[in-house]
Amino acid sequence: MTQDVPHDNEHELLGDALFAVISEAYYGERVRSGSSARMRAQAAQSTLTLFAGGLVATFTYAGLDDRQVPAQVAGIAAVVFWLLAAVLYLYAVAAPVKVLAGPQRVRSREALVEAVLQLTRDEADAVDGRQRWANRSSVAAMCATLLALGLGVLMEPQQETRAGTVAVEAGYRSQLSSLCPGTAATLRGQVDEQTVGKDFLSLSTSPGVCGRDAVELLIPRPAIRAISLVKD
Repeated sequence: MTQDVPHDNEHELLGDALFAVISEAYYGERVRSGSSARMRAQAAQSTLTLFAGGLVATFTYAGLDDRQVPAQVAGIAAVVFWLLAAVLYLYAVAAPVKVLAGPQRVRSREALVEAVLQLTRDEADAVDGRQRWANRSSVAAMCATLLALGLGVLMEPQQETRAGTVAVEAGYRSQLSSLCPGTAATLRGQVDEQTVGKDFLSLSTSPGVCGRDAVELLIPRPAIRAISLVKD
């Protein structure tokens, strides 16, 4: 005949099994705390490398110096969100959870089991909460990056002009006279500073300098003798 094990005895056997497993896992993890810290540091380094690549990519295509204000604002916001996401991920994977201090004194094995399980739940909830904020910052960074890219492509670069005078070669002046009758050896207008030293210099003239309307002249560099710019 078989004899049923009393309910209390079954509960005792289950408690012994849980106590052995959890104690081994918990104290084994405490012994390996140094290795765990190194793993967190390695994960943090990988995270920073990933978002540093996004930061470099933002600076590469944005060209913030010659873009209009909306594109500049979007580019700066993208950089800020990338950096914030990197810091938040670093905090999530590398910073210890303060609640994981370990049980100090327990009255029974069941109390120890409950304390360890509660600590693991608290740690998981804390890390998940940190990661949620990091994920939100990553989404915001990607949106700002796409916005900066779109504005940079769709909007014309802003022009930095300065009043100036351009002296041209006699041969070019004779060619220009077919478009601008009575052209003098010097042309006055607004010089696009970004085109100085390029293949063509952009000069926006006032009405009367080259015909009745205000026009933009693209003067080839070999035809330029000298450029005089007014100080700001």
